[in-house]
Amino acid sequence: MAIDLNVRVPSEVDISHFLSMAKKLGFVGIAAMGTKAPYLNGTEGETVLVNRAEILETSLKAVKRSAMRLRMKSTIVALPLRGIEVANWAAEDSRIDLLTLTEPLNEYKLRPTTAKLAAASHTALEVPVLPLLHTTGLVRARLLKSLRENTKIAVNAGMHIVLSSGCSVPIHMRSPMALSHIGLLLGLDIKEAKRAAFEYPHTIVSSNLKRFQSEYLGPGMELVREEDNK
Repeated sequence: MAIDLNVRVPSEVDISHFLSMAKKLGFVGIAAMGTKAPYLNGTEGETVLVNRAEILETSLKAVKRSAMRLRMKSTIVALPLRGIEVANWAAEDSRIDLLTLTEPLNEYKLRPTTAKLAAASHTALEVPVLPLLHTTGLVRARLLKSLRENTKIAVNAGMHIVLSSGCSVPIHMRSPMALSHIGLLLGLDIKEAKRAAFEYPHTIVSSNLKRFQSEYLGPGMELVREEDNK
């Protein structure tokens, strides 16, 4: 079951169009910027809509404040990969789900030390494929080279890879299988490419939705209620 974790909805009136496209492509859900509720049922059949938040601050102090605020009301919390201090903190903090590769890629790259910290805390490296699909020639070759290098560092450290669209228009979405094929271009083997498109995104959403359930106490802890046998 696949979920696209990076859909940039321009306004809430466009949500139904993204949900419709997601269903046609074979997704069971999407995580979208611009939605208000922590989670809600999509309007297209069984397609599920959850919200995504990104931490855009650059100072460590501001990032910490945002992480605390956004985690309480967001199903997915992502941080664009930036400076080493912020990246290392985010890699270790369980409130951050994704470290996202963003352009320009030549400014900030995933470091092996950051990748090891992220692997230990189950923070995934997110690779939005939209920039790769919208470039050609030498620009595309350089972009692909950078993405492959970052992906290799993550995989070598045991970090999970998540493939997402990163699109703001429904027609730019790609099917889960197409995402997995792009994963092969990034150097993933077929098993990891499929996990990056199908398994890992779904696992992250399923785990995080428990945060909004009253029975959820924390990682590895759930409130078990005894049934009344009377």
